[in-house]
Amino acid sequence: MLTPQPVAAVEVEHPLRERLSQKFKNYHLGCGPVIIDGFLNIDGDFASTGMQWKEEVVYVVDDRPMAHFLQYDLRKGIPALPGSLDVIYHSHLFEHLSDDEGIAFLEDCHRVLAPGGLMRLAVPDFGLWCTNYVDGKEAFFDWYRRTYLDDDRKRYATRGAVFAAMLFKWGHQMAYDFDALSGRLTAARFVDITRCEWGASPSLSLIPVVEAPSDDRRLESVVVECRKAH
Repeated sequence: MLTPQPVAAVEVEHPLRERLSQKFKNYHLGCGPVIIDGFLNIDGDFASTGMQWKEEVVYVVDDRPMAHFLQYDLRKGIPALPGSLDVIYHSHLFEHLSDDEGIAFLEDCHRVLAPGGLMRLAVPDFGLWCTNYVDGKEAFFDWYRRTYLDDDRKRYATRGAVFAAMLFKWGHQMAYDFDALSGRLTAARFVDITRCEWGASPSLSLIPVVEAPSDDRRLESVVVECRKAH
């Protein structure tokens, strides 16, 4: 259970973006219950963290002085000044945005990153799902049914039923493979677009902890790193 302690209520005379940009250079967007030390962890869904957070108040979590959380609706835009961030991380967030929302979100990520700033993201790998479906990889669909669908073999009896549940059951609005992500990122003016392994990063030493080998999402994710041009 996360234990919140408010540390920085936003004052009227200090706009939110200005105040946060003075303190935080690394943002974890759509964090849910995964709180990364050294990042401002942001989520707009009270339920995902199991706590009642006050909006636009920064909290220290679990007595970890480097673990900060902000409850904030990212549909209002990323709360940071242009060119102020060094790193943006988000995992299994982007697929929950509509096509138009996703385009606007990537443009906003580009806006707030400093030149040379890094973004790392992970989403369900639509290409992997399609390949496993066509190739009849029953073990993959059995794993997903067992892990995420309460092993309900009556409702999700076939590969198609499991595939459809992944696409539509969790509020997903889009699906991406690496090529689709690369195209979206290129259109948003990101460069050095690179496919990465889950839990491994040439740039971020904390990734093996954040993307743990025990996390089941490693089996279905495409992970990408990219940068804002200098």
